[in-house]
Amino acid sequence: LGPGEPHDPLVGPELQAELYRMQPPERLANIDELFDVEEMLEVDRKELMVIRAVTYAKLGLPIKAAESWTAIVRWASIQLPPHDESVVVYLLQSALCELAASRPDKAARLV
Repeated sequence: LGPGEPHDPLVGPELQAELYRMQPPERLANIDELFDVEEMLEVDRKELMVIRAVTYAKLGLPIKAAESWTAIVRWASIQLPPHDESVVVYLLQSALCELAASRPDKAARLV
């Protein structure tokens, strides 16, 4: 495929499974490297952002996880149709992370 030609998502089920098998710090490093791939589709970016948010939560870093979920909400508001139901899921995940970080006021503003 040449630059700009349509292709399948890069972050498919096999790569996602491979990332989740990694230890969280290694996973985050690999995610950062994958974000540098030029021919990445928006769906790939979304999948990597979700894996990053889940990884921060797994590491016990709820503020970083909440920030990651909020970044996904911003992405979704640009990339997805209005009123897409997945935005609710991303907002809820962010709110749960804010609660885990003992920041109920921030959580309340999200839902």
